[in-house]
Amino acid sequence: MQIGLAFIFLLVGIGVAEVTLHSFVTILSHNYGLTAQFDEARKLIKFTKSDDHDNFFVEGVADPARGWHIVELDNRVNGTTTHIRFPQARDGELATFDTEWASVFHVELHEDAVFSFTLLDPSTPGDKLAWTVERYSSNDQTMVLRIRPYDKRNTNQHFSIISRPRED
Repeated sequence: MQIGLAFIFLLVGIGVAEVTLHSFVTILSHNYGLTAQFDEARKLIKFTKSDDHDNFFVEGVADPARGWHIVELDNRVNGTTTHIRFPQARDGELATFDTEWASVFHVELHEDAVFSFTLLDPSTPGDKLAWTVERYSSNDQTMVLRIRPYDKRNTNQHFSIISRPRED
């Protein structure tokens, strides 16, 4: 599901809350221990071993009890707002960043503070797609963020979230 930021208020009636987040976070692949970062050259999200973390801001887009969120890159330095977006909600789609459009995610909590980010699969009503960390291609071993059919046992779809204080 994607929304224009001007139309966020239309989402009031969707979903049932499982987790509500509203904070600056660092997102880590629970399976690989890699940190999510914005690859500015390729305009995608990659996962690397690095102490230089990109902060993301996760916030609810409707009634906070409903569990739907958008995820932004923390761009206070250059004053822009960029959001995680999947241009098409389909299996294998790469995550990109966009200043005008955002994809909307449901945050699900598993045991031991492990999270999944899911969205509805428009091609199969009732099914979900989930953030998945995997290699960019067989020739490029960069670990990137895609969406794949949701399977709560798939550890490539499990994430740890570290809340980070905002620096003014």
